[in-house]
Amino acid sequence: MALGSNPLLEEVIVGIMLGDGWMEKQKVNARLRFEQSHVRTEFFFYLFEFFAPYCSNSPKLRERFDNRTNKTYKTWHFTTLSSPFFTHYYDLFYNNRKKIIPANIIDLMTPVALAFLIMCDGYKHNKGVSLATNSFSISENELLINALNKKFGFGCWAVKDHGKPSTFYSKFWFK
Repeated sequence: MALGSNPLLEEVIVGIMLGDGWMEKQKVNARLRFEQSHVRTEFFFYLFEFFAPYCSNSPKLRERFDNRTNKTYKTWHFTTLSSPFFTHYYDLFYNNRKKIIPANIIDLMTPVALAFLIMCDGYKHNKGVSLATNSFSISENELLINALNKKFGFGCWAVKDHGKPSTFYSKFWFK
C-alpha cells in the first residue's frame, strides 16, 4: 500500500496533528511520532493500527520521571518511517520547525479528523467538549474555532486557562 492512497489515513493525520501527534523532518523527509499516557492504551493501539504498515518497530512503553511533580509517568509511543507523504503534512503543520494550525484547516477538517483530535486532546466539560489547544497561538485557535463553527455549525469560543494569556481551549457543545 502506497502512502497517500488512503484518504482515511490522511484524515487521521490531520486530527492527531492538531492533538498529540508531531513530526520530525530529517535530512529530506519527515516522519510522524505519537505518544500518549499508558492510561489511554486502547486508543493508542487503535491509532497504531493505522500506522503499523509505515513503522519498522512496534510501539514502546516508556517511563519518565518528572522533576516538577516528583512522579514517574508511563507513556506509549511509536514512530513511522520517513516518507515524502509525511513531509507533505510536515510542510502543512510546521513553520520554522514550530507546529502550527494550517491556514486551510477548514478544508482539512472532517468528522474523522475532529474525532481523532477529541481523542488526543479533548475532554468532557459540562455538557460539551473542550479541546486543549494551548500549544497554538491565539490567532491559530481563532482559525480552528472558525473552521469548527463554519464546517460543523458548532458554537465554539476560546477562553484563558488559569489566567494565562498563552493558554486557550476551544469549546463546543452538543445539542
